[in-house]
Amino acid sequence: MALDRFIRFEGAAPSNRDIEQVLEIFFGGLAESIRWAVDRWFVFLVGEESKLAIGPSGEVIRQPAEPYRGGRWIEVVAPSDRLVLDVITRQQDDATNALAEGLAKLCARYWEAEYEPP
Repeated sequence: MALDRFIRFEGAAPSNRDIEQVLEIFFGGLAESIRWAVDRWFVFLVGEESKLAIGPSGEVIRQPAEPYRGGRWIEVVAPSDRLVLDVITRQQDDATNALAEGLAKLCARYWEAEYEPP
């Protein structure tokens, strides 16, 4: 399941270079790579995904990763009309979702845009 976090612009929207700079600064050493493809940025994060759960006696346990998963990443869709950015996570762990949420809120605040949570 994908979670979309929309940032809607009423005035001037950021350029691709502006978005790239924000991604590089925001993620710093957390990004393994940041790549542009077609209409979106892919931010591939370092580390393994981790899902937490509460065990039967109340202890915190790590759930095993699903075998088909390809690591941690966040997509930032930047359509050519630049009226909206979409910060997407697809079946990601809690840490990746929290980073995506923080990024979306930062972008909305930085560019004085409207933030629409998932």
